[in-house]
Amino acid sequence: MAFMAYNHGMGFRESKELESDWQHPTFLKMQHLQLYATPAVANAADAAYSVAWWWGHETVFGADDARFYERQKEWDEAASNLLFSIRRDLAIPDE
Repeated sequence: MAFMAYNHGMGFRESKELESDWQHPTFLKMQHLQLYATPAVANAADAAYSVAWWWGHETVFGADDARFYERQKEWDEAASNLLFSIRRDLAIPDE
């Protein structure tokens, strides 16, 4: 989703509009994750999904303005938090 939001804002897509169901594949993956993830990972994934959805929803095709980069920073933080939560659950030491 974040890749699509980024490409949309940068004007790298063929279509100037995101499809109405552009987030659907990720939503389906979230449904599976809810079955297997710990609450911490599920919450972090939900937050990352929400940030990516808003980033795509608010982005105008080819308009990488200040808000676009603010949303990108929010995504980076949410994705980092999700990765940290997964690594913690798997007992993978921090770098």
